[in-house]
Amino acid sequence: MDNHLIDIATQILTRQSSVQAYQTNIDTFTLILDQSPQGPVPPEVEPYMGMRAGELPVEMDESLVETVFAYQHRNDMIRRIRAEKQQKTIEQSVIEALTARIPADLYDQAMQEATARQGPVGQA
Repeated sequence: MDNHLIDIATQILTRQSSVQAYQTNIDTFTLILDQSPQGPVPPEVEPYMGMRAGELPVEMDESLVETVFAYQHRNDMIRRIRAEKQQKTIEQSVIEALTARIPADLYDQAMQEATARQGPVGQA
């Protein structure tokens, strides 16, 4: 087996692991999002959405501060989910391109040899 093909297969394995990590993050952030406030940002919260904690008025009621933080956190989770989906899509397209570089009749063998090179899970 050509070492170059095994190297490509190793890259595929690495990227498959990345895809799984992105999906784990998507699932985790989605669970967090499900616990977040739903619906539009309330009008009393809207003016503070772009502010950091230290920028909020000192005299602001603590319950409003907590509500601002909850909506900010929700929006952050939405952005993170989108970013993870984007990265996952990129990785999947790279996997497809790498896969196309290995002749179909050698793919299984290359993947097996790449897996064997990596050794047991958790070892390089």
